[in-house]
Amino acid sequence: MTIQHTDTGTDRTDFVRQWEEWHAQHEQNLADPHGFLAVTSLRWLDGEPTRFPDAPGGWSSTDDGVTVQLDEGEELTVQGAVVRGQYH
Repeated sequence: MTIQHTDTGTDRTDFVRQWEEWHAQHEQNLADPHGFLAVTSLRWLDGEPTRFPDAPGGWSSTDDGVTVQLDEGEELTVQGAVVRGQYH
């Protein structure tokens, strides 16, 4: 069996440089404070508010999205803003 190489005209040096840039950005995105590597647990939500040991509030989900009900003294920070009470 003979394998033939078809030259696509791609500059290998440029390809490697672009891939290394993509890979560095991908690693940075993963390590971002809100990136995939920041995930500490994965929970399935339903319509009944449920509490978890690693997050404040009772969490639920409907077709309209996710809701958290925070009790007195509980808070979250969402995009730099402190959230208390119910947040949807």
